[in-house]
Amino acid sequence: MLFNTLKATGHRHLLESVAEFNIARFKTTLRLRKLYLTLPKKVNNMLSTKKTYSISELSREFDVTTRSMRFYEDQGLLKPDRKGQTRIFSSKDRVRLKLILRGKRMGFSLAETKELFDLWDETLSGNEKQLYLMLDTLARKREQLEQQKKDIAMAEIEIDTAEARCREALKELEKKKKDAKSTEDSPS
Repeated sequence: MLFNTLKATGHRHLLESVAEFNIARFKTTLRLRKLYLTLPKKVNNMLSTKKTYSISELSREFDVTTRSMRFYEDQGLLKPDRKGQTRIFSSKDRVRLKLILRGKRMGFSLAETKELFDLWDETLSGNEKQLYLMLDTLARKREQLEQQKKDIAMAEIEIDTAEARCREALKELEKKKKDAKSTEDSPS
């Protein structure tokens, strides 16, 4: 009835506003119906505080290749869930990836890292055995680093000695050249 009145009186702009309002109301109704149908899924997702990550998200965050991440998975260091072919990494996997990379920087092999992870997985909060193994591994890494520092210092000494010999030999060659040139230039 309102439609016919607006049409008859020539209030086209009001007619368009009413039509836009009806379209918006219809879209809102559709959105509400869709929300109602998906409500259980959305509520479950909202209640779940567990954050998940894709392989590409983690590879970008930690600047590591997806191939490396698949390798870590093959070695048993990461254990993502799967949805078809897609890997779904949990917060636990994210922490493990961070520990793997930290271990690599500290000189841990992947086997050593896996051994520590396996000990941690035996209990909910790790155990004394794991802590002793970690301390032993850290002591070995410290010894290796100390040896590497000594090796580097020796290499620097050898480089300095070789450089000094080269400079001395170069000075001698330049002196011989100069002496030879002055001999040629002198009148005999």
